[in-house]
Formats: sequence, structure tokens, C-alpha cells
Amino acid sequence: MLLVSGGAKLLAARRRSIGPARGGIPVVVLAVVELASAASVLALDAAWPVWLALAMLAVFTGVVLAYLLRGVVAPCNCFGSLDTKPVSSWTLVRNTWFVALAVVATGAPHSVGPLSPTAVALFVVSLVLIVAT
Repeated sequence: MLLVSGGAKLLAARRRSIGPARGGIPVVVLAVVELASAASVLALDAAWPVWLALAMLAVFTGVVLAYLLRGVVAPCNCFGSLDTKPVSSWTLVRNTWFVALAVVATGAPHSVGPLSPTAVALFVVSLVLIVAT
């Protein structure tokens, strides 16, 4: 998810189809942080990258929840220009799913490889949530 999100934001920023993220963080910086986090989760055999990704997802989810509670109608841009729909309760469901996956990943045994049936099923559900929301 972080690879798709960071990559899409980077492409959108390059095409200038989205501006700075809410809170003034340049989208390019956010994209690079997401891509670095995703790369570290995939490349390093350590728990801290997963905890970092979990923290980022929790912050993103908190921002979505704050928008919903305040009634802010704004494009999500969670996946760059691929996601221009307004933030909605489905955005919250999608983000909560990713937070739950990250929580599970913090304790996942190393025997659950990226091509295991469980990992593939979780990936498919995640992809459907990205596309549908």
C-alpha cells in the first residue's frame, strides 16, 4: 500500500496534479517517506520498519477521522491523482484495514512469506479496497 501510495503521489507531484498535503507537508516529501518506509519493510529483516509503517498509517487514519468528525469535504489524494474522491467513511474503513494488517505484521512469523496463500489473499483484499475506495 505504501509503495502504491508513495509512487502515485510522486507521479502526481511531478505532473503537479496535487498540491501540498494538508498541514503544509510537501507531497514529494510525504511520497519519499512512504516509499522509504515501504522499502525498509520489504528489505530489512527487522520489526522497526513495520512499526514505523504502522505509526504512519495510524497518523493518516487519525487525519481521516478528524476530517470526518469536522465534516471537512476534501479530496483524499491518498493515492495521488489516482484517488481524487472526497474523504469518506470508506476511506476510514480502508485505512483501518491497513492499520489492522500492520498490527498483524508486527507479530507475523517469518514463515509467512510474501507469496503464501494468506499473504496473497490479504494483498487481494487490500488491492480491492484501494481500487474501490
